[in-house]
Amino acid sequence: MRVSPSAANTPLPNQIQAPIVPSISEEEALSIAQKMDLNSDAQWSATLKKNMEVEPGRSDKYTVWIVKALYKAGNTTTVTIDALTGQILSIGEGEPPSMMDLTSGKAELFQGITGLQMVDSNNGWALKANTVLRTTDGGITWGNVTPFEILLQSRIVDISAKFLDSQTAILAVPDGTGGSITVYLSNDGGTVWRKSAAVDKSLRVYPPQRPFITFVDKKTGWILAPYDAAMGSEDSELWQTTDGGETWKSIATATYGQHNEAGYPLEGIKTGVAFADWENGFLTGSTHGDGIWLYASHDGGHHWEKQAVSVPRGYSADGGAATSYPPKFFGGKEGILSVRFSTDEKRAAIFFVTQDTGKTWTPTTPLLPDRSIMEDWDFVDAAHGFATDGTNMYVTTDGAITWIKHPLKGLDFESIRLHFVSQNIGFAVGKTHVYQTTDGGVNWELIRPDLNK
Repeated sequence: MRVSPSAANTPLPNQIQAPIVPSISEEEALSIAQKMDLNSDAQWSATLKKNMEVEPGRSDKYTVWIVKALYKAGNTTTVTIDALTGQILSIGEGEPPSMMDLTSGKAELFQGITGLQMVDSNNGWALKANTVLRTTDGGITWGNVTPFEILLQSRIVDISAKFLDSQTAILAVPDGTGGSITVYLSNDGGTVWRKSAAVDKSLRVYPPQRPFITFVDKKTGWILAPYDAAMGSEDSELWQTTDGGETWKSIATATYGQHNEAGYPLEGIKTGVAFADWENGFLTGSTHGDGIWLYASHDGGHHWEKQAVSVPRGYSADGGAATSYPPKFFGGKEGILSVRFSTDEKRAAIFFVTQDTGKTWTPTTPLLPDRSIMEDWDFVDAAHGFATDGTNMYVTTDGAITWIKHPLKGLDFESIRLHFVSQNIGFAVGKTHVYQTTDGGVNWELIRPDLNK
């Protein structure tokens, strides 16, 4: 990874440069680098280097600290730090600075965000490619708590995660070269990460797509790993843990050319998996065929069967026109399954409710967006839900039977991610902004996020 050096450390053309006196001490440079990797078995050292070139052939020079970590296994890591500002310029041996700032991150802090989970009104997590962010002050400031090994990756790493509370996090990260997935665990808010036994399918030809991860408690969880997809079908595998992510066992798989007696489907492009409890789970997605795509398991994911879901009158799920998303359960038999319809005439989101742990699903009132699609939605319980099309906020207090529309005047809710922690308090995050509501989605206050150093 590489970044451009601070302008304060780069002289103008033809300018006589005064001797640079580092404002960042050796101890401070070591501290900055060590915060990125709290590996206890590393030996750290720092060397001051002056007159370092930005690019070969240019007159620009600057002064840096070269901080190195030596691990017991013999491998090393190098972090280059601007000696005037403390900005991290590059990570990796021999990496010259380029155009990415590893320490500021303000301008595009939430560009490309893939997930948001607020645990309460203060504590929460956000995900984007190669990055895990954490806030403890309601989204005002965010700390980059990404595992150091992920920061070192030159490729784009699509991280999946489940955050069980403000301290406990489980990450599922495709290795990129084969079919394996590395699982990272943290019990202290992302300060220290440890790797559990990898979900190992290294003999697969294709690496997995972004995995889906879900837990029903602090011990029991599942990872769905989608692999190669073609013609409305998808090679995938389901893994389970019963010890909080320390070890994983493959319990269901669907592979091209192999018969599957457990009913785990090859057909369908999966959007995720969710479990109501240790036994009852649901696979969601879409297919080129007709109908709403939903599979159910009643033995913890070992065996699966297709479940019929009635399409509301006036809507069509033919030819792949409906996509289902993992249901959300509320500690008992109640749950909500969301389905997005994509016919030219009606691009509605319809929420199906269950009161029997998913044995039956009943459609509620279709929610039609003013714009093309619903950007995102969230429910805090079986009655209170929120959705946005980027132009309006839609609020229900009766389990999606009726919706009240509140225009989002002057607010940028495009590509937004919603997460509510109560009937009144919610967060919306996307691009470079975070909004908070304290009145159930009617009014929103802009929070200008900053990245903790």
